[in-house]
Order: sequence, then C-alpha cells, then structure tokens
Amino acid sequence: MLVTAESFYRDVFSLPGAEPRGCILAFEKTHRQHEAAFGMPPLCTGEVKGPEAFAYVNRGRWVVDCPFGCGRSQAASETDRFFYCCGHESCFNRDVQHRAVPVVWPSPVDQETIERLLLHRPIENQNWLVGEPIEVLVAENTAYGLPGA
Repeated sequence: MLVTAESFYRDVFSLPGAEPRGCILAFEKTHRQHEAAFGMPPLCTGEVKGPEAFAYVNRGRWVVDCPFGCGRSQAASETDRFFYCCGHESCFNRDVQHRAVPVVWPSPVDQETIERLLLHRPIENQNWLVGEPIEVLVAENTAYGLPGA
C-alpha cells in the first residue's frame, strides 16, 4: 500500500485511548499540529466550497497540492478527502474563508490498479499524475520487465 495521510500521520497524532485512524479527520489533525507552531487561524467548519484539489502519487505517497497556488502540498487522506492548506507560510485556504475543499481521487478500481502497478517499482519511480492513463503505467512496467497486468 502506498503512503496516505493516515499512515504518514499515524504516530504523530495518536491520542491516548484512541485509535489512530478515524478519531479526528486528517485535515483537523494537520491543522491542530500547526496551529500552535504557526499561529494558524481557527478551523472553520460547515459547507465545503471552492476549487477541488486532486490526489496524485509522488515517490510512493498519495499527495495533494494546494489548489490556491501557494505552492504547498500535503499527504492526501483516504478517510476524509478534504484539503486544508497549513504549515509555515501557507495560505490556510483563506480564499474560501479557511474552509476545507474536496480532494478528488481516482475511482476505487483505478486507485487499486495504480497502487498495484506502482508497488512493483523502486520508490523513486512510484509516481502517477492526475489524468495519466493506466495504460501508460502498464507500458512502463512492461518496458522495465516489471509486472504490468
């Protein structure tokens, strides 16, 4: 399995007496982590609006880039599928009044196929971009003698 926010942040955000997964949404965990360190604005809840962000694979990690163009990226969460830009010098989703925006993932079937194909590769070659056809991954694996079906 490729790295997601849940596996990346599991140890960082484990709470006493709580299971690491599912106790708090991943974007809330990330927000809490950075709130004290960087003086982030309060997390706004409610209707999610604004542009969509897209999950892609970079070096064996599901990642999502800030859709507001600030240049930040984070581990993508399979559980909550929202993005809240946080960290040093990030935009904190200020263009949408600090609300989280949805993250678009490939379909479950495509995600499983992408992961299966990429896991045969060395970590530095475990990459997939939004819109890249699965047939390209199959052809690349075949060209390097890796399982491609």
